Amino acid sequence: MAISCDPNDLAALAKCFKCLPPATLQQIQAYLLCQIVNNGGTGGGGLPTGVEPANTFLAGPPSGPDAIPTFRKMVTADLLTTLTPQFARLGIGTAADLVHLLEIAIGTVTVDTHAVDITGTWNNAAIPFNAFNLNITDTNSLATSTLLRLMIGGSTKFQVSKAGATTMSGGCTALFLAETEVAIAASDIDWSLGGIFTKTIAANTTFTFSNVASGRVIKVVITGDASHTVTWPAVKWAGGVAPTQTLSKVDVYTFIVANGGVIYGSAVQNMS
Repeated sequence: MAISCDPNDLAALAKCFKCLPPATLQQIQAYLLCQIVNNGGTGGGGLPTGVEPANTFLAGPPSGPDAIPTFRKMVTADLLTTLTPQFARLGIGTAADLVHLLEIAIGTVTVDTHAVDITGTWNNAAIPFNAFNLNITDTNSLATSTLLRLMIGGSTKFQVSKAGATTMSGGCTALFLAETEVAIAASDIDWSLGGIFTKTIAANTTFTFSNVASGRVIKVVITGDASHTVTWPAVKWAGGVAPTQTLSKVDVYTFIVANGGVIYGSAVQNMS
């Protein structure tokens, strides 16, 4: 049965598209995306430039698995570079807007429905694959900016800060947590490099701390020789006295930062 649609009547077009088989819809959507990428804003048959209202190109149901993707007409802000074609802002299951490059809504669901489902096969032992890669150039941003944030009902449950710090609510369950072990090259202990530090002394050594962060805990394993001593930076010790490094033995020092940046230290000594 032939279907006649007015190309200028978006609501009628949407109804026409609903009558088409899914495979045909996918072909049409792929074609439209190609038109946007290759010709948008150039006068070559794609979407014209200019500020346009939402859904001026293709409209569909506002939500649900049958929702037709909606596009905005190409605007200058969408063209990141004249050398690399860019397509217009896209909405799947919801209206495209001027804020997000990609907006996805799955609506209310009662079965296991994935907003995004990606599968693939890694098949080269010589390649370090990345399933998901995000590269942000941080020219200027608030310290509270995040690389990833997962929310439920508007409440953050898991996030990764731009500095790489991971925060999660509800606690963490893990099979094991392995601390990075760092050999102290000279005498500075950089807390940002790991959680376990080691050094065998061969001279009197005065240690310094750098990149100390509140809430962090590190362990420092010192192997002493027959005559040399160890001096620590400002640390609060039990009884107010720093322990003396055991000669020719291994001592394990633990440092924790709390109470507004105070470093507390303890030691387990004379390990053979």
